Amino acid sequence: SNATLAEGELEHKLTGDKVDIKYVSVLFTSIPDSTITVTKSEIADYVSKHKEEYKQDPARDLQYVFFQEKPSEADETAIKEEITKLLDDTIEYNSQTDRNDTIRGFRNTKDVAAFLDYKINDKFTAGASLFFVGERKDELTIYSTRFPITDSEIINLDAYIDLNAYVDYQINNQFSAYFKVLNVVANQYEKWQNTPVQGFQILVGATYKFNF
Repeated sequence: SNATLAEGELEHKLTGDKVDIKYVSVLFTSIPDSTITVTKSEIADYVSKHKEEYKQDPARDLQYVFFQEKPSEADETAIKEEITKLLDDTIEYNSQTDRNDTIRGFRNTKDVAAFLDYKINDKFTAGASLFFVGERKDELTIYSTRFPITDSEIINLDAYIDLNAYVDYQINNQFSAYFKVLNVVANQYEKWQNTPVQGFQILVGATYKFNF
């Protein structure tokens, strides 16, 4: 045999010694949490001894406040009121003639469209356009898919104002970029019956002039 004396003695104890053990099993879930108090120092000590188990990648906590730059209902109402005032005639004092002048509103003026273009420099050009269309009539036709009946009636379409603006940047002789704001007053109107126009719009794009 190749076993040593120490190995023989250990084998004898393992096979010959007998031990009776009595124990009671207590589930940790049966112990109320309120009866256990764990201090911060104990938690810190445990985490310090098990750093590898709680290792985390670098992280950052960010706090920010978001402010949405959007006109309030009061702002939109005020702008619409100011634009609507342009529909009617106004009286303004003329200091040069020392009398009151009547400024024609869009309801009474013959100029239904006004355009303004201004070249800021060799690269930038800005412009604006204002359209006014008075109240008008249109025909509403109703068709029936179940009966051979067609009905129609004359309806009134409301007057509207459409204000637009743009900025154009000339990159070279052929290529340019633009920024447009359409229907600035966000006037919800119908150009024709059942043909609503989109409200406030922002367009960004580019144009290229071909040489033929």
